[in-house]
Amino acid sequence: MKRCWSVLLAFFVVLTLPAAAASASTLPGLSVSGSRLLDAPGEPLRIAGVNRSGSEYACAQGWGMFDGPTDDASISAIASWSVDAVRVPLNEDCWLGINGVNSAYAAANYQNAIISFVQRLQAHGLDVILDLHWGAPGSQLALGQEMAPDADHAPAFWSSVAAAFKGYKGIAYDLFNEPHDISWSCWRNGCSTSSGYQAAGMQELISAVRGAGAMQPVIVEGLNWGADLSGWSANQPTDPAHQLVAGWHIYNFSSCNTSSCWDSTVAPVAQQVPVLATEVGENDCGGSFLDALLPWSDRHNIGYLAWAWNAASCGGGPSLISDYSGTPTAYGAAYKSYLATSPSSSQPLDPAVKFDFEDGTTQGWSVSWGSTLAVANETGTAYSGSHGLALDVSGPGWPAAGVRTGLGGLAAGGVVTYHVWAPSGVSAGVSPMLLDAGWHADVLPGQTLQPGWNTVTFTIPPGVTGVNELGIQVNDGSGWNGALVLDSVAF
Repeated sequence: MKRCWSVLLAFFVVLTLPAAAASASTLPGLSVSGSRLLDAPGEPLRIAGVNRSGSEYACAQGWGMFDGPTDDASISAIASWSVDAVRVPLNEDCWLGINGVNSAYAAANYQNAIISFVQRLQAHGLDVILDLHWGAPGSQLALGQEMAPDADHAPAFWSSVAAAFKGYKGIAYDLFNEPHDISWSCWRNGCSTSSGYQAAGMQELISAVRGAGAMQPVIVEGLNWGADLSGWSANQPTDPAHQLVAGWHIYNFSSCNTSSCWDSTVAPVAQQVPVLATEVGENDCGGSFLDALLPWSDRHNIGYLAWAWNAASCGGGPSLISDYSGTPTAYGAAYKSYLATSPSSSQPLDPAVKFDFEDGTTQGWSVSWGSTLAVANETGTAYSGSHGLALDVSGPGWPAAGVRTGLGGLAAGGVVTYHVWAPSGVSAGVSPMLLDAGWHADVLPGQTLQPGWNTVTFTIPPGVTGVNELGIQVNDGSGWNGALVLDSVAF
């Protein structure tokens, strides 16, 4: 793209939104299994991320490595949007140190800057997609978008990049940004382009990556600026590592920008290999296109990365933010809101949690009282990992679910945190509850739920001599029906 609850006084409850950013101790992970992307523990992963543009042009233009800050504070701002991946566009000439790029921003200097940035991103629990964004054949300086990767430098670029990152987890290689005005045969095998230079095919670039010893996923974008996947499967390159991902770019102004087109050309590919929309967005400073695209993508297990995390206008670019502390533009606000409320939004696993439901069971949680509640392990809505505890509410009442195992060490003064997801239109609340050593119930003050992830933190009241059961009550006096999700219970 040149061109996101009896009440005692000595306790407290805090409700915040959205979900907190990933712990710096978490490790990203990214791999392909069949038609799905997997995280480091091997669970299905939905990428929801952003593009961090700048490293494709600043170096070649001769004034820097990046456009805007790339320090820990700026990365924390990205992570606070509940994203799990960042795409980093690269410049072929800057990486290779050729074609007159200022030496201050080329070769080892550029490579070390990119490597350090990737390390900082991963320290915040983020996967990273490295993208060949700008290149140029021969002695031309890479100052824009080619129609196809040039055979002069692109294979060498990927051999070098893959050698540098082959030992990293949580990395994928986006082989070429937005190929266009070439045939599917040229796309796969290379050709002499209408611009007069020899193009390298995607097969050759895959071979360059694998030849360097890198086995991470490779992303191969479709034609027509990445928007066309109609011929992708018929011309699919061969990957000896079986880590192939179909790349897709889709904007409100793209061709094939309707769900009917996606159903016919994108969904069939997603049944065969993972599809990842490495660029999505709209240039009307709104969210109506995202409102259609993102739920469709979630239903088809397609991840997405919004363009772009750059402080600029939401029109034209388009930009998600107006400053690098993460203040959203109108377009960015639509993307941020969706990530906060999307059932698929999740953070990497936190090793401190006591109940994460990742083993596929309820981990001892069951209905404590009430006939309008059922509990079950579920996938697809998770604060961390890919599993949560579904709390299915079927009518009015004040039912509760709880657990009586794994509570060692809980006592008066102990701090407990729940994460509760609620859908749009929710009109229920929740209250922490517990049964003490004498089986007396304490139901703590109720909290109204907001759509998306809600964090409920409370302190075990003074005078409690032990905790036999820990749980949560659903306060549904209005008769709301629906499903809540409990996840990442920590104490």
